[in-house]
Amino acid sequence: MIMLLLIVGAPWAFAAQTGSMPALRGEDSTLTIETKYVNEDQVTLISGMEITIHKVADLRVENGRAIYTLTDNFKDADVDFRNMTVSESITAAKRLHSIVQEDGLSGTSVVSENGYARFGKVTHGMYLAVQTDAKDDAIGYTRIDPYLIMAPQPLTDIGKNEWNYEVMSIPKMEIGRYEETTFTVRGSTEPEETTTTTEETMTVRGSTEPDETTTTTVPGTTGKNPPGRSTSTGDMSPITICILALIFSACAILIIVTGRRRKRQE
Repeated sequence: MIMLLLIVGAPWAFAAQTGSMPALRGEDSTLTIETKYVNEDQVTLISGMEITIHKVADLRVENGRAIYTLTDNFKDADVDFRNMTVSESITAAKRLHSIVQEDGLSGTSVVSENGYARFGKVTHGMYLAVQTDAKDDAIGYTRIDPYLIMAPQPLTDIGKNEWNYEVMSIPKMEIGRYEETTFTVRGSTEPEETTTTTEETMTVRGSTEPDETTTTTVPGTTGKNPPGRSTSTGDMSPITICILALIFSACAILIIVTGRRRKRQE
């Protein structure tokens, strides 16, 4: 789960409901994503994490309300940012990411150095952040799920409502294996997430606790035959040969017995 969403989800809904946000200043925001692993009192700064951002919505303020409008590349994503909850923002990020992958959209990529991916100035709006590669230190950490960032960021817990133009995003890092992820469903309520590694395939269907389906290929096989079926080579098994031998033996005995009965009758 992304820590940033826990921070900005509530102020976002509050600003939309109360209509009390100030007008935007003309200056752009600055965006920095901090890549660090925190384990109790120990903090590890991570380098080599490539993060790509896509602007998915423009921001304007009308009558004190923050209004986000999808950009042209994402208009058919069917995402409504009004009063969006944390879980809804996670689902929206997956849906928007599926459009990025299906349409081959390019964004702005930065590789983290000493625990920071600095994007510099960005225009007002909503951004989709996606981890697109892992090198060096970052290989030892799990991939960050796609998530949304507001720039500027609304602040409502300081006694008055303000905009923070120096946005610092801090996603949660976990030790593990980096995995590539493909979101293959566009415009659905619960997008399907397929995470692929060299050894297993995980399918997530819009749930917080995904069911995991692991497919293992036995060395020396192609993996193309359905379970329980083998490829026929044209050779008969030993059991088949034994059955045929018994049938022939029974027929021979029957012929002999029948012949003897005929001789006795004659």
